[in-house]
Amino acid sequence: MEGIQKDSQYAESFISILISSETMFIKLIKWK
Repeated sequence: MEGIQKDSQYAESFISILISSETMFIKLIKWK
């Protein structure tokens, strides 16, 4: 069970990083 919890934690942080990088990318495009 502990392994599954760790995997979900990694997935959540990975998704948050993806979203933040995506918003930064969109901002860069809008600035140009």
